[in-house]
Amino acid sequence: MTTTWGEDYVTLALRVEKHFEGFVDAYCGPQELKARIEKEEKESLDYLLLQAEHLEATIPEGDRARRVYLEKQVTGIKTTLRV
Repeated sequence: MTTTWGEDYVTLALRVEKHFEGFVDAYCGPQELKARIEKEEKESLDYLLLQAEHLEATIPEGDRARRVYLEKQVTGIKTTLRV
């Protein structure tokens, strides 16, 4: 199954939430995605950091302001995972 960058980002955020309750302030996406992530075993922090680094390297081109915003969001995830 092919996913979009945004789906990968949300999936990562939900996986981070399993380690850091409250990381995801509100979730309004597909309930099937959230339910699938909730059923998964916790991924290691190192693995999640690798996923975050991959996301950072594959941020879609386009609007500069959006790209900067997404870079900062991924930096926030990486910082959380390193704490």
